[in-house]
Amino acid sequence: MDAQAVMILVISFFLVDYIWETVLTVTNMRHMKTHAEDVPDFMEPGKNMETIRRSVEYSLVKSRFSILVSSFSAVFLLVLMALSFFGRIDSWLSGFNLGLYVHGIVYLFSMGLVFSLFSLPAGLFGQFVIEKRFGFSTMTPGLFFMDRFKGLVIGAVLGIPLLMVLFWFMETTGTWWWLFASGFFVIFQFVVSILYPTVIAPLFNKFHPLPEGELKQKISALMEKQGYKASGIFIMDGSRRSRHSNAYFTGMGRAKRIVLFDTLVQSMTPDEITAVFAHE
Repeated sequence: MDAQAVMILVISFFLVDYIWETVLTVTNMRHMKTHAEDVPDFMEPGKNMETIRRSVEYSLVKSRFSILVSSFSAVFLLVLMALSFFGRIDSWLSGFNLGLYVHGIVYLFSMGLVFSLFSLPAGLFGQFVIEKRFGFSTMTPGLFFMDRFKGLVIGAVLGIPLLMVLFWFMETTGTWWWLFASGFFVIFQFVVSILYPTVIAPLFNKFHPLPEGELKQKISALMEKQGYKASGIFIMDGSRRSRHSNAYFTGMGRAKRIVLFDTLVQSMTPDEITAVFAHE
């Protein structure tokens, strides 16, 4: 298969994926519009209708914005491919004689930087226009850019060694390099899953143990009933960035923990929070 055939195949898969995702989003939006005034059976008719309408409006705005962003991203990528941008950058870097490892790392991180800069306006608009409009965002511009910076640093710290191992497999294991690399990536993901709760997540948020009380008793009882074990239940300062509420499980083995957003703890009763936890 020549390079042109590969390019056509890649573009075809990309367009099919884009069209499929867009169709699903539009279908979901039509469903929301059709049933915007429907009240769930467990709610009293006419009660909280303004909240329901506001929720539907928020979902529709987010969906429209998602389609807009994915469309711009698709056009941007297709333009880069049509201009042979990726090949031109690779050829330009080849002139520096950096060697296989450094060349590959610089090339991939350059591409990552290009797409990160391209996505920046959409991230700013989503956070400081849409989320602010609906009263969710509490993030400051300083925190927004700090999060981006930390993400880039963590990406470099984890990505550079990972890419070096990938290139080593490509250089030394021949035709089956992808099989060895896949096995290594699986192990790498396990390690990151273990380290994430205690090493990576605290770089972005503060966590403190859930105090003794009714909520902890209810969650602990549910955990015991389901045979689930965790190293602890923690509250995260999610309110630094958003008024959205959430709960999640993270980690593996002895590093498993349960995390509740402080917004969740502040806005719901222990029974309601336990129900959210059970759903997760």
